[in-house]
Amino acid sequence: MKRLLCIFSTVAALVMAGCKGESDEEKAAVGMPNDPLKHADEVSAKLKSTFANDQTASTPIDEVTQALKKNDLEGAAMGVAVMQRVAPPNRTFEQSQVLNKLMLELQANIANGVANGDPAALKAAEALRANASGAGQ
Repeated sequence: MKRLLCIFSTVAALVMAGCKGESDEEKAAVGMPNDPLKHADEVSAKLKSTFANDQTASTPIDEVTQALKKNDLEGAAMGVAVMQRVAPPNRTFEQSQVLNKLMLELQANIANGVANGDPAALKAAEALRANASGAGQ
């Protein structure tokens, strides 16, 4: 019962995070598509151009891209979480915004999947919850 309550509260938080509407100006400012699973190549290009001067980002970007192409929500979300957590000292505001936007879109996909009973989405939600609580470190 406690596990179900925990999953439900995670889903509720993810849904609330993804509920804010976004204006065309906000999307254009970040340049990230609204559904990263359907636009893996566009996401990859945006990440590569945004992190062009960060040599350490190449491998995580490739891993996130491969996960997106495989519709692997857990892999993509955890990859972005790692990129957010392991921030170089010279991380730019634009880089942070791109990662935040991508994570919000992935969380919206996860929340929709959980709401529809998708086991992969449930697994991704549990992984993000564990990562947020420090259990995934």
